[in-house]
Amino acid sequence: MSGVSKKQPLRLEDLAEITLTASQAFLALSVFLQGYSDRTEGEGDIATLCSGVRIETDRMSGDPAALSDWLECVSAVLAEGGD
Repeated sequence: MSGVSKKQPLRLEDLAEITLTASQAFLALSVFLQGYSDRTEGEGDIATLCSGVRIETDRMSGDPAALSDWLECVSAVLAEGGD
């Protein structure tokens, strides 16, 4: 993950060097969704969430922060050694 810059918007390809097991991916998803729920105080809707993680033709997410948020969740799971 050292090659990923947080100063520029991330593209899906920026995450290609990261490999997760299915259980690590599920844990990262759980962390990501909990973060979304916390940020929206439990009032966020699924349509907003989906539009934020939708991958556009430029290979960036609909919400540029969503991919960065996902990377933080993946990093947290990998740091914990979750599997």
